[in-house]
Amino acid sequence: VALDEGKKIVGYAVGRRIHETLLVIAPIYAPDDTTARKLFLSLIPEHYSGRTVVFATSGKSENLQRELSEVARVDLDCTLVSSYTKAVPEVDIDRVYGMADLALGFI
Repeated sequence: VALDEGKKIVGYAVGRRIHETLLVIAPIYAPDDTTARKLFLSLIPEHYSGRTVVFATSGKSENLQRELSEVARVDLDCTLVSSYTKAVPEVDIDRVYGMADLALGFI
């Protein structure tokens, strides 16, 4: 979780270790690239050398992949399926760096 100076939540990310060589980090929601990078890096286990998957949503995901290429092997998965039955929630898409997948990362 990322907090601002007033302790208000401004971003978050979730990481799931699927097995010893696969880590899924999604969702990632952050106000800027720097915060997204810090959130991402906080979820990488020490000495982890496996594959990391981010379910991509936009060019923001690609920017994050480029920025992190020297510290992690990041693969983007752009296969997204809408699964809602009501109105689409309002989301500031500029803050979305990765989305959760339907299977919670079991790929």
